[in-house]
Amino acid sequence: MTLAALVGTSLIAGAQQEEKGPRGKGGPKLPAEVIAKFDTDGDGKLTGDERKAAMEAGKEKMKERRAAMLAKFDTDGDGELSKEEREAARAAFVAKYDTDGDGKLSKEEREAVPADERPMGARGGQGAKGPKGAKGKGKGKGPKGGSDDEAAE
Repeated sequence: MTLAALVGTSLIAGAQQEEKGPRGKGGPKLPAEVIAKFDTDGDGKLTGDERKAAMEAGKEKMKERRAAMLAKFDTDGDGELSKEEREAARAAFVAKYDTDGDGKLSKEEREAVPADERPMGARGGQGAKGPKGAKGKGKGKGPKGGSDDEAAE
């Protein structure tokens, strides 16, 4: 799967989520710009039809972003991004938002990325796997990350 496809998928997934609150209280809240753009009745939340419109727009945006990513980074023209091409795309993304020039994105720099450009639906936090990565304690419905020995730590 290409980087653009992953990004687009995250936009669609974000549009599908209910506008509730922080994790533990009904899931992540939709970005204000998504609600503002698709809340046609002005009630501050998305109805089923408004959510459907957001999803359709997200799918179209994903197609556009994928095409742009391929045009820019698919150097061998095979219609897919190789590992090297994905790394070039990642490096370009980091360079675009790395305001302090340290080669990585701080929390503040990640939060400054416009919502429609954030990979995997990121909202500027630590990411889906938390501070310990795949070895986190696992608070979701799926299996916990890491081994049984590490979970005991």
